[in-house]
Amino acid sequence: MIPDRAEQQIFAALPQLDAVPRRGLALALAGVPRAGIASELGLSGAALSEQLARGRKALRRTRVELASGGRCERAERALSDRLDGVLSDLDGRFLGAHLARCSRCRIHEAELTAALEELEAAFAAPPAEQPAPTRARLRVVPPAPQLPAAPEPAALGAHAAEGGGSAAPPEPDRPTVVEEPEPVVAEIQPPTPASHKRIRAALPIAVAVLIAIGLIAAAIALFGYGNDTARAPWNTPNAPIVHPAPISGQ
Repeated sequence: MIPDRAEQQIFAALPQLDAVPRRGLALALAGVPRAGIASELGLSGAALSEQLARGRKALRRTRVELASGGRCERAERALSDRLDGVLSDLDGRFLGAHLARCSRCRIHEAELTAALEELEAAFAAPPAEQPAPTRARLRVVPPAPQLPAAPEPAALGAHAAEGGGSAAPPEPDRPTVVEEPEPVVAEIQPPTPASHKRIRAALPIAVAVLIAIGLIAAAIALFGYGNDTARAPWNTPNAPIVHPAPISGQ
């Protein structure tokens, strides 16, 4: 339960941190020894040191951004191992010599220490108690009284007749109004330019058709007249000459 609460606190401070270094920082914050952290994460040696150093570097970055190089990266891992109590003699001598001449890593050490102290102080504080949910009070509301229903008009008329009064006269029939449909007036659309173009295009064709019909009719008439003339007996060479009969008295 305590490591889970510590991991929630680490996640609130470093939401972008990967799961492995976040869990390692949470276990270290909860006081789990290095061997227990290695057992839960399944890491040991240099791999575990690298993951814890990554988490602590991300924690320092919440306070200040620093440029880094190869020696500074090694010094950061050595500082992380020193916090866990697993710093070797060789790395200890390197770290002492590097901090003596590197102001950047001295700033990293100071800011990381301050960030860890703030994190430990916030983790040591008791969690804020959640207010108990308030229960709503239920109030019983009596039902509204039912009003008597209004009597029907027929019942009112009968009641008036029984009481000696006269019933209300029936309403006269109202004439039925029938709406006659409005006459539909066809609108004559004026010719459009497109229709003018079609008429002008069809006019030569119509004239040509009429001329052709006239020529055909003339040819038929001429052909028929020629045949009739050829069949006439007086047009043949051997046709007899018919003289008119003399008129008596001459």
